[in-house]
Amino acid sequence: MLPSRSTKEIKHLYCAGVADDCNFELEFLRIGAGKKAFLADASIDALPKTGENISFIKKYIGTSTFDNWISFEDWAGPKSLSDPPRMLSMDIEGGEWSLFQNRFSDTWASFDLIIIELHGMHRAFDQTYFDLQIRPMITALSGFRAVHAHANNSGWIEKSRGFALPSLLEMTFLRVDRGGISRDQAALPNKLDSPNVPSKRDLTFKGFRYRSPKK
Repeated sequence: MLPSRSTKEIKHLYCAGVADDCNFELEFLRIGAGKKAFLADASIDALPKTGENISFIKKYIGTSTFDNWISFEDWAGPKSLSDPPRMLSMDIEGGEWSLFQNRFSDTWASFDLIIIELHGMHRAFDQTYFDLQIRPMITALSGFRAVHAHANNSGWIEKSRGFALPSLLEMTFLRVDRGGISRDQAALPNKLDSPNVPSKRDLTFKGFRYRSPKK
């Protein structure tokens, strides 16, 4: 789920991880003039669909540029202060955690809106995992606020210390200076969400809090 006003204003979309579906990117290009989309995924030979103002490189996004890999900075690093408003969509099967290093802080900060699937979030209460993976993410995205969360139902919900932790968590982050988002205490998923696997029930949670049913 995306803030509609910000999405209309954004001109460039960077998408890491495409697989067999690029409908989101094509829809982004249809909602306004002057938009461009830049896609990267080494697991496919070509895009399932194509269109104007959409480009594709057969590369994985990582920490270095070599062979079939391109570094996050080389692919999406800010080019100048006059870069148009930009959005990032990322689903790279756990590779996102290596990109929250200090050296990529300017690249993260250059985006106005970030949509990312976080893998292994059911381990959030493991102190080592938190220190090595989640804490650097909090630092890298300190200039953003989380505006939406959705549990991918191809994963599962793990209960720990009274909390419900999705193994796969889709997050939307909006840069704090963009503003315009009101606080919403509605249950998740909401009416705008849809299950990733249509044949399975969506995973329901509210603010990650889990309460055992009353007897």
